[in-house]
Amino acid sequence: MRAGSVSRALLAASLLSAGSAQAWPSRLLSWFHSSSAPAASRARDLVGRGQADLGRVQGSKTPDPARDARLLARAAHAFLRANANTNAIASSPAADAATTAQSDARAGLAAAKALYLHKVLPAVRGADVREVSETSSRARAALMLASAPLRRALHDASFAPSPDNLQPWRFEVRDSDTFVVHGRDPRAAYGPYDLYRHAYWTSLGGLLETIRISAAAHGQTVVIERDPSRSDESPSFVGKLSPAPEGASLTDLSRAIFWRSTQRRAMNPRRLGAAEKAALETSVGSGFQVRWLESPRQRLRAAWVNYLTGKLRLTTPAANQVHQRIVDFGNENPLGRRLSADRVPAGAVGVDRATEALMRWLLPRERLLAVFNQYLAGTAVPGLELDLLPGLATGAHFLIETTGDSPPAGIDDYLAAGAAMQRFWLKATSMGLQLQPTYMPRALLAYSKDRQGSPHEPRFSSDPAGWRLERSIVNGLGNLARDVGAEPTHIIFAGRVGRGAPPDRRSLRLPLDDLLVLPEPGEARD
Repeated sequence: MRAGSVSRALLAASLLSAGSAQAWPSRLLSWFHSSSAPAASRARDLVGRGQADLGRVQGSKTPDPARDARLLARAAHAFLRANANTNAIASSPAADAATTAQSDARAGLAAAKALYLHKVLPAVRGADVREVSETSSRARAALMLASAPLRRALHDASFAPSPDNLQPWRFEVRDSDTFVVHGRDPRAAYGPYDLYRHAYWTSLGGLLETIRISAAAHGQTVVIERDPSRSDESPSFVGKLSPAPEGASLTDLSRAIFWRSTQRRAMNPRRLGAAEKAALETSVGSGFQVRWLESPRQRLRAAWVNYLTGKLRLTTPAANQVHQRIVDFGNENPLGRRLSADRVPAGAVGVDRATEALMRWLLPRERLLAVFNQYLAGTAVPGLELDLLPGLATGAHFLIETTGDSPPAGIDDYLAAGAAMQRFWLKATSMGLQLQPTYMPRALLAYSKDRQGSPHEPRFSSDPAGWRLERSIVNGLGNLARDVGAEPTHIIFAGRVGRGAPPDRRSLRLPLDDLLVLPEPGEARD
């Protein structure tokens, strides 16, 4: 494509983003802030509607998976919309009513998830009851020995972010206050996206920080130590809770744990305020700093880097295999395209229904997909919907980097990075902001640095066209970082953040029961 064509396309994208993003998010937010009491009342009405649909599923005596799935989808949508209302009025005079509605919405969404996993899905799969192994039963019995703060902390930890909702961890309860987190290397499922385990370690760091935040909110302190006998590929962490001395707790972050999510669609493009940015900058803690990309030119350049990254993902066969595994189109799961326990719901990807249907049909047909991408501009519409328009319609892009002299190098550095990432994300959620991480450019930067031009080193792509895209992405991220005074190799997390309604389609998590394990044979117990 010629430079002039690119410029015209980007100008059109900018105009489209300004129109689409300003339309409903800003009107919705202004309505929320100008009329908080009606918004709180509407949240209660939505919760009531959702609870009525839950009651219909619970009270049905004849199994009908299709009907139950529809009712649960409608109930979950109502609870998520209720939370959108309460987020917008959290600091208003109607805050007490909003908090109550939000608590009820959370309980309702958890109940909808439990009903789906325990009643609807087994019926879909042809089972009358959910199969429970002896090991699972014993692990649950161990959980009942745990103290209430520990059970709550592990439940909250299950909602920590992970690459494509892979949840690469399992929990072991040793006694009322002692637990173990076992890391499970997800590379087999994640393909080329995390060759050096950086995203994996970062997600484990976010999970451990979630446990600390949850424990603090319930009057506990937790000491977590990494087991030195375990490899970096499958690390284990032993933690112990104890009563905390009197002092401040991170309650604002703990309330955001359940509702934290990824917003892949357009947000309000109005810039963040100075107070909002200051709060986010403080949240990452010492050793890290936030760099902002918020001018129209910077947002355009960041969106273009993301667009190139999307094109690389969509044209790489190994990545296509990953997409087939992690995107839930609802083929086996009637609720899957809205809410998925172990994958990414297709409805949350960020494309319209027509593009989603085309993706669903093309992904398993690799040869046809390659022809479509090469000759029929198959990456253009997804790139516009997933990267260009959302990248322009946002409050700001951000880069979080380490402040030390050396870039992050090993597991401990990335565990600390994950803790900073989770605090930043939870703080944004607690402030009613939405966030989308963009990890791939940072991963490609690490691949490029280690490869040093050798064709025999690991690459994301396997063909020269992909290598050229990689180089463009790495150069683009480097230029963006240097433009705001950041060191590219020190970046540990990046994304975009802005105002807007939370997504009504999202990744849930596996129930805590399914994340419990027993000690390995011969393992010492405290």
